[in-house]
Amino acid sequence: MSSASEGGVLHLLSSAQGMVLPEGLLISLSAQDSIVLLADAVLLALAGNALDWALVPEGVQVLALQSDLEQRGLGAHALHPHVERGDDLAWVIASERHPRSISWGGGR
Repeated sequence: MSSASEGGVLHLLSSAQGMVLPEGLLISLSAQDSIVLLADAVLLALAGNALDWALVPEGVQVLALQSDLEQRGLGAHALHPHVERGDDLAWVIASERHPRSISWGGGR
């Protein structure tokens, strides 16, 4: 069985507009999905921000790209417990696990 047959959707989020996850993303999430936070969206991963991660279904993997954290001077900052640091290989592996992806640009 190929890893792409696992299903779910890979959500690629590149903006932290309003410091919220886009409503459409939240509505469409299922436990088989993953979210990759890239570019300015890595700001959402920081511990202590007001984002309500309880809105994300249990089982959804959330990765913040380490390289994007470092580019913003946030490489050593603590992340919310729901978020994992990920390198480019982790992004590739997540891409292989999900047959579909959706890119999200930002806020509400």
